[in-house]
Amino acid sequence: MKKRVLSVLLAAMLLVASFASVSAAEAGVSVDKTTAEIGDTVVVTLTIPAINTKLAGVQTGVKFDNTVFEVVKYDCVSMPGVPDPTTMGTWPSLEECQAAGEVTSTYVNFGGENSIDLSKGFALTAELKVLDTAKGGTTEIVVEDFICYEMNGSDSVDHTPQINTKATVTIDVPCAHDWKETAAKVEPTCDEAGKEAVYTCSICGATKGGEEIAALGHKWEVKEKVESTCKDAGYVIEKCSVCGEEKTTALELADHTWGEWVLDEEGTTETRTCEVCGATESREYNPETGDTMMAVLFLAMAATFVVAIAKVNKARKNA
Repeated sequence: MKKRVLSVLLAAMLLVASFASVSAAEAGVSVDKTTAEIGDTVVVTLTIPAINTKLAGVQTGVKFDNTVFEVVKYDCVSMPGVPDPTTMGTWPSLEECQAAGEVTSTYVNFGGENSIDLSKGFALTAELKVLDTAKGGTTEIVVEDFICYEMNGSDSVDHTPQINTKATVTIDVPCAHDWKETAAKVEPTCDEAGKEAVYTCSICGATKGGEEIAALGHKWEVKEKVESTCKDAGYVIEKCSVCGEEKTTALELADHTWGEWVLDEEGTTETRTCEVCGATESREYNPETGDTMMAVLFLAMAATFVVAIAKVNKARKNA
C-alpha cells in the first residue's frame, strides 16, 4: 500500500526532474549462478551505487517468476543511513512477495525531509529457491519501480542512477518425457538391416530409438544334392528356412576311375580307360627297360635337379 502511496506522491510532486551523474559501474541486478537445477538456491543482489545526496525516498522492486522460484529470504545491507523500516519503510512478508512475484523495499520520509543516506551504496539481496514444479528454460529477474529522489522545497528531484535492470537464469530441468511413436519399427530380413521404432517427446521434442537392427542372415538347408562324376559336374540346391530363397552351387568334376594299363600289340604304348566315362590316356613304353616314358622323364628331371644342387654347393664352398 505504501508503495502505491509513494507512486501517487511522486506523480503529484514531480514538477522538476534532474538526473544526477552517478558512477554505476557493476551496479544493478546480478545472480550468483546463471544455471540452476530443481532445489537450487539462486542469490539475487540489487546493488545501487553511492549517492552523495541525502534522499527523501528510495523505492525498488525485483520481479521474478513465481512459477519458477520461491522466495525464502530477503534483506537490505550496507544501509547505515536508512531509517528503521518499521517506522519509515515497507517490507512485505515472504508470502506477499511470493504471491506478487516481486521482492520490494520502500523507504519514504512522509515529512519530506532528506534523511536517507546512500553515500555508501545500497544492496537488496534475495534468496530464490527453484521450485520442484519449475519447467526448464531461461527465466528473467528484472528490476522495476526503481526510484531515488530528494525533496527541494515542494519539488522532488530525481537521483535514480542508471543501472543494469535485468539478469537471466537458465533452469536445467530434466523433461518428464511423454514419448509418442513417430516411426514404426522396421523388421530386418535375411539380406537387409531393420530399424527400431522412433519415439518423439510431445513436450520437448527429444527423440529416441531408430537404432539399426542387423540383417538376420540366411539359414541354409540342403534341399537337393547331385554328386559329380568325371563327366558331369554335380550341384547342391539350398533353401533358406527363414525367407524361402534358394541358391544352387555347382560342384567340381570328380576324378576319373581308371582301369589297368594295357600294352598295345606293337609293345610301344600303354593305354588305360576310365571305367565311368570311357575317357582314355596313353603313355609310351620302352620295351628294353620296361619303363614307361613318363617314368624315364621323371628320373631324368630328378637327376638334373641333383646335379644342379651339387653345383650350387660347390660354388658356395669356393666362394
